[in-house]
Amino acid sequence: MSTKSMAKLTDQEAMNLAIAEAKKGYGWVEPNPPVGCVILDKDRNLIATGYHGKFGKSHAEIEALKKVKNKKLLDGAHMFITLEPCSHFGKTPPCAVQLATLPFGSVTFGRVDPNPAVKGKGSLILRSSGMKAIKYKGDRTELDKLHDMFCYSYENTSTFVTIKIASSIDGQMALKSGESQWITCEESRLFAHELRARHGAVLVGRGTLNIDDPYLNVRHPKFKKFRGENKVVVIDPDGSILNNIQKYKISNYRSKKNIFVVTSNKIKSNNKHCQHISVSLKGKYLDLGQLKKTLFLNGIQSVLVEGGPLTVSQFLEQNEANKLCLFMSPSILGAKGGMSWTSELAIKKLSQKIALQNSTYEAIGSDILLTSYFKGAFS
Repeated sequence: MSTKSMAKLTDQEAMNLAIAEAKKGYGWVEPNPPVGCVILDKDRNLIATGYHGKFGKSHAEIEALKKVKNKKLLDGAHMFITLEPCSHFGKTPPCAVQLATLPFGSVTFGRVDPNPAVKGKGSLILRSSGMKAIKYKGDRTELDKLHDMFCYSYENTSTFVTIKIASSIDGQMALKSGESQWITCEESRLFAHELRARHGAVLVGRGTLNIDDPYLNVRHPKFKKFRGENKVVVIDPDGSILNNIQKYKISNYRSKKNIFVVTSNKIKSNNKHCQHISVSLKGKYLDLGQLKKTLFLNGIQSVLVEGGPLTVSQFLEQNEANKLCLFMSPSILGAKGGMSWTSELAIKKLSQKIALQNSTYEAIGSDILLTSYFKGAFS
């Protein structure tokens, strides 16, 4: 948007618009966060918007500034950004340095950037130039959701975990025979591919590979020019498929640097077809908290869990899940012949039930998508 509007925006309206702009970058900017920007003139009229559109390309602030043809409008203007302006040289020059040379009346940012290379430094550059750098004081719910994966991973030095489930309305994700294609509608399956694009990796258990042998790549018309092959993480505690990983379809779509097989630290391997990660056992299962820390150190900020009941249940039992995306089809499979996505999870008392928060519902084709967060997802 570059045409000057006579609509005067409040802080909340400006930040909401910046959030909407940021979402346009979903699936293209990772591992960077989605960021949106809005510029109001000194009288609070909307004059430009922008968003970070692709990893390695211009940030939201710069994209918005490009649309302001009459630079005189920046005198005393107000900028609203969903995240603190960057202050370091990466793929692009630091935005804060450029903003500090402009005659803005104020710059309001939604969240402090948790990346240690930036944290507090972008706003300090602005304030040192005499500019008002203001942390947004309005409702933070949508900002927290927008930056959920990025902020959690840096604040906890741990990978953010989203569990994705496709089930019938009675919670069955397959028949006991193994048949599962298809429970949800085509629109839901397509959106699931966008979720893959938004995450740093897709995670499954070895059972999913043995039963379905999926590609786990991104197949969505919106991402025909997807920035590169996506990463896959396979949970394989005893290393039973570690030395044969090259025989599975996931190896057809990605190089070994993007395939991670996770075993217990008792397993040794010289496999040259994947990255081998070993973690400690926690009882009979892998320590998923340790795994999340290790994945973060390997440059993976977020994973989309598309595994079966055992893999899902372990993330739930160990309290290592952060977000749930549950696609529910208006159909019933029945518990007697179906396989519930919580079939491996046992809650002994109602007081121990897993409560989720910040839930939203939306129609996806004929299905319903529930998006909800587990405790601890936000700082």
